[in-house]
Amino acid sequence: LPTLGAGDEWTSLTYGNGVFVAVARNSSKSAYSVNNGGSWTEVDISIGDDDWIDLEYGNTTFVAISGSSHTIKYSKDNGVTWVEGTLDTSLDSTVNNWTQIQYGNGRFVAISSDERSSVYSFDGVTWYESNLFVKGTLLEYGNGVFVLLNVEDGVCCQSEDGVNWRRLNGDIANYAALTFTFDSVLNKGYFVTIDDSLNTTKISTGSKAFARARIDNTKVTEIGMQQTGSGYAVPPTFTIIDPNNSQEVVTQVRTGEGV
Repeated sequence: LPTLGAGDEWTSLTYGNGVFVAVARNSSKSAYSVNNGGSWTEVDISIGDDDWIDLEYGNTTFVAISGSSHTIKYSKDNGVTWVEGTLDTSLDSTVNNWTQIQYGNGRFVAISSDERSSVYSFDGVTWYESNLFVKGTLLEYGNGVFVLLNVEDGVCCQSEDGVNWRRLNGDIANYAALTFTFDSVLNKGYFVTIDDSLNTTKISTGSKAFARARIDNTKVTEIGMQQTGSGYAVPPTFTIIDPNNSQEVVTQVRTGEGV
C-alpha cells in the first residue's frame, strides 16, 4: 500500500462509503484512505498486536476479525476509531481462529476454523451464535446465500440467513480459494473454487423462491413474492394447486440475470 510504513503485513483491504480501509496482521494497526489510496492515515485498532485476518464493509460499518483471538472489532466512522464487538455469551470463549467475514442479506457472517465456527450480526456490534458446528475456512456470498467450505475435509455448506446451515451434496477437496461470479451468457451466477493445481469447480446454488397468496372471499386475489430466489439457468416452474378451482390458472414466469 502506498505511503504505509514498512514491517507490517497488510492482509485485508475493503472499500465502503467512499473510503478504503486496511488492516495488518500481527500488528495493532489499521489504516484508511479518503483519496482513492493516494495517501493513508494509520490508526491503532487494538492495544496489543493481533492477527487481523479479514475485513468487510456493510450497513455503514467496517468490521475486522482476528485470526488468533476471540476478537471482532468495528468502526462506524470510516476506520478512524474502532470498538470491540460483543459476542454471544453462549459462544465458548476458546473459539478463536476467525478466518473470513462476509456481508450479505443485511447481515455480517464470520467463520472460524474451530468446531463452532459461525457467528452473525446485523450491525457489526452485537454477534450471535449460529446453528453451524462445522469448521469453516472459506466464505463467500452470492445468489442470496452464504457458502462455506472447510479446507480440511471438503465439506460445503450454505445458508440464506447465516443462522441455519445445510450441507450441500458432494464434498470438494483440495481447494485453495472460493469466489462468486456471474455468467452473462447463461444469465446465471455461481460459486467457483480453485485448487493448488489451478483446477476449478463450479457450485450452482442460490436462495429459494418464497411466495404468499392472498385470499379474499375464498378466492386467490394476489400472489406476493417474499423472496424471488436466485441462480436460475431457466425460468422455474410456478404451480398453483386448488381442488376447488373453476378453471386453470395461467401464469408466466420471467427471470432476469438469474433472478
